[in-house]
Amino acid sequence: MKVPFFLSAGCVVAISVTAFDESSTFPSASVTVPSPGSNPGGNRKNSPPVGPLPAVEEDKHSATSTCSSEGICVDDGPNVDGKDVDGKNRGQYYCVEDNPVNVREYKLANTLNCFHDAPGDETELVGDFVTPKLEPGQLAPILWRDSTKVSKEISEELNSTISLGGKIVTQYAYQIGLPPKLTSALLEYCNSTGIIDAFRKFTLPESQGGEPIAASTSGHNGKFIELLDGNRWYAQRPAKEWKSNMHWISPADEKTHEEYLRVLGKGDFDLVLKSIGEQLGLDGLVAYHLTFIGVSESVRGFVHHDTKGTGGSVYNVIIPLLLEEDVDPELILVDDKYEKKGGFKYSVGVASMMGDDAMHGTLECDYLNIRSKHFEDGKLGGMRLAATVYIADVNEQNVDAITTETLTQIFPLADEKWLMSQRGRHWRVEGGYSIAYDKGRKKFRFEDEYDDCDNLVKAGMCESDTEDTRVKCLKSCHIYIEEGPSSIR
Repeated sequence: MKVPFFLSAGCVVAISVTAFDESSTFPSASVTVPSPGSNPGGNRKNSPPVGPLPAVEEDKHSATSTCSSEGICVDDGPNVDGKDVDGKNRGQYYCVEDNPVNVREYKLANTLNCFHDAPGDETELVGDFVTPKLEPGQLAPILWRDSTKVSKEISEELNSTISLGGKIVTQYAYQIGLPPKLTSALLEYCNSTGIIDAFRKFTLPESQGGEPIAASTSGHNGKFIELLDGNRWYAQRPAKEWKSNMHWISPADEKTHEEYLRVLGKGDFDLVLKSIGEQLGLDGLVAYHLTFIGVSESVRGFVHHDTKGTGGSVYNVIIPLLLEEDVDPELILVDDKYEKKGGFKYSVGVASMMGDDAMHGTLECDYLNIRSKHFEDGKLGGMRLAATVYIADVNEQNVDAITTETLTQIFPLADEKWLMSQRGRHWRVEGGYSIAYDKGRKKFRFEDEYDDCDNLVKAGMCESDTEDTRVKCLKSCHIYIEEGPSSIR
């Protein structure tokens, strides 16, 4: 049975789900997506052929710009009639520089800094933060809406205003418009590998036929899993203090990591990297830490940061893939000056970026008692699914902070040498580097440190002893790729 649901830019996805008996095997939740086009990398084992990406022309002017015949454009500012180019109402107009706190407290990037809130109908606004209509590659800071009230103490500091409206929530948090085919490519991948089916099992309780991983009292608890692609994956759940049934599924080795990268290339993630690199003034970027994340219930949001101490050179790019309808905001954001918490509403086609000291967490949610549009098996239980892609401008000054703060999954290992071999791999300011035409990482030498690694492998220790054998028997456990077109070894 199939039901279509609509993604950004007119992209339609049909969800096909087979009904199941709670006592039998778990149902297959198949997502069918339009073909986003051929893969430039072909069927290569590792890195694609070398070659430059075609130049991307970016329109930096608003729909109300006036352009001369010579191509010189001047922004006219917000439309007087409050209408967008498609005739829909436009929301309140915000400019970052209009808020004195922004000018005084923050380093303002060369991003889209003046924009309308969207949608225009205030009755449709959800959450505490401005959600501009972003074209692919448009990057904007996350601002508080004018409707956000503050305490008396904060009001006095803000010159007697009663709202945080227009203030940047935190220095290194952004939102960026995504290429339409990126969502399609990632959903197609999740469907073909069985990732959606796996998350469906992990995010439903046993009483509803689920098989969640037990949450441990301290640290994450996980296990290696087999998916339909034959690659090695690792699923884990955070500790009980998170009070959530959130699970991650991430590559367990470099081979699977490279497969994930090729899907990002197929979805034109290069446009995202190029826009971020240029607008934030970075030297180079690599997508180095890749996961999928799913959740259906969160009792209390666990507020945390993903990175710190990198000088704004590392970001967790959160890409929504499946969202439930008519639900509250999904993400908690904390103001870095006034410590006020607010709710951020995800939107398919727009990614949020969490950088240094951006305090955030999963907002309270309960999708277990709704009938999701994504699953027509007649059973209760919805789910939110996202891809998370950590990107970094790796250098000698931040490599230690990146390895100690951001590597939370089974792969990559906390190895500075491997991370430095990835430096500037997917975008560089001088051009010539991308995922679609990936040159591969630099040579990276690794060996087994134990003499009996062969016996340890036979005993299954690569998976049962992740703290020691897996780290000391890198070659025998096949953690990294030894050979391929790019000769990375």
